[in-house]
Amino acid sequence: MNLFFMIVFFMSTVLNGFLIDQSGRFQLGGDLLETTTDAVIIQANNVSLDLNESVVSSFFDGIVIKAGVSGVSVKNGTIAGVNGSGVIIEEGCRSIQFIDITIAQCNGSAIELRGTGTDVSQAISNIGLQNLTVSACALVTATNVIKISFGDNIFFNNTIINNSGNVNVDEINVCCLSDTSACLVSNILMTNNFGLELNCLHLIHTESSLVQRFNILSHQSLLNDLKGFILTDSCTGNNLDACNILSSSATNNIIGFEVTNGSNRNIFNNCNAVVLRGGVDVIGFDICGTVSPTDIVANIFERCAAADNIAITGTNIGFRVNRANDSIINGSSSVDNAASQGLAIGLHVTDLGGESWSFSRNSFLRNTGLDDANSFGIRDESGLINLYLQNFAFDNGNTAGNQMMGVPLGSQVQLNTGNLNTANTPWSNVAITPT
Repeated sequence: MNLFFMIVFFMSTVLNGFLIDQSGRFQLGGDLLETTTDAVIIQANNVSLDLNESVVSSFFDGIVIKAGVSGVSVKNGTIAGVNGSGVIIEEGCRSIQFIDITIAQCNGSAIELRGTGTDVSQAISNIGLQNLTVSACALVTATNVIKISFGDNIFFNNTIINNSGNVNVDEINVCCLSDTSACLVSNILMTNNFGLELNCLHLIHTESSLVQRFNILSHQSLLNDLKGFILTDSCTGNNLDACNILSSSATNNIIGFEVTNGSNRNIFNNCNAVVLRGGVDVIGFDICGTVSPTDIVANIFERCAAADNIAITGTNIGFRVNRANDSIINGSSSVDNAASQGLAIGLHVTDLGGESWSFSRNSFLRNTGLDDANSFGIRDESGLINLYLQNFAFDNGNTAGNQMMGVPLGSQVQLNTGNLNTANTPWSNVAITPT
């Protein structure tokens, strides 16, 4: 029997939270405010809780799904003003849904999915987080606005995360997925989050997942570095599609996309790092191994762009390849990036190496450093074998050497000489110097 319960409170303040320990359909009949325990604890399977547009707040945590519970749906309300975390899903939970929920003003995390790696049964699975608004989380007792650990088949969709941060916390992750697989993260907007050091989307040992239409806008790192999208600790087989970091700044360094520490066979399609401002360095895409060139292999960057970025005192690089091999950058661009006091490079293959790369049909335009000696379209210092096919460089300094350093040129021409890519005049790479 599927029982229905209406939960009605006759006072705005309830000393104790509400415990759901049997299956059924539940609906709040009013606000549940300032509880002296967790506001709602669900420890039964097959529970549907309709918050009925009410507000839940607590001196502890908001809504807690206890370990091993399955078949729970929570919808249609607000969790605000909690001293702990807004939502906690404990280890071993299955088939949990949070839909149409606003989570605001948490001193802890907004959402914690607490799977563990001690046993397969302790992981979490089939979790849906949909149509959420997360706002103004102070992170007094946490370093992650949203933390998802040890889970698979996580569906995280149609969510806004804004105005959260803490200037007294050394490093903050706005959204962190750790030890997860087969996740879909889609239609996410992050705006105006901040911290001393800020990581926006941090994937740690995440596999076979799709991140699409994820936009990071107007973020600030107030002391150290800001990183938009990070793949680290052996992230493998993930696809990032139409992901963007825009109009963000860091007092120190800012990196749009970072691939590091054994992360292989990931695909970046139509991803962009645009209008970034770094007090020191800016890197649009940093493909950077930590040990050797075999540390990072077989990543693909298709139709990606680093554009209109400014490094105030340091280096500005569109794409950096460092200790990474056997990968592809195709149809991408680095355009209008400036470093008024240092180096500006569209594509930099460092002396520490990148080998067996394919760079094809890319454009590197107007990457402008301190002077000609610091302005390059392509700068390959590896001395290793890489394929350069039909890349185009223009107006990165004033000489052909500025356009492509360490790259054999297919042709070198002056401006306005006609179509350079016809059946009669094929070319491999073109460096055009201003007249």
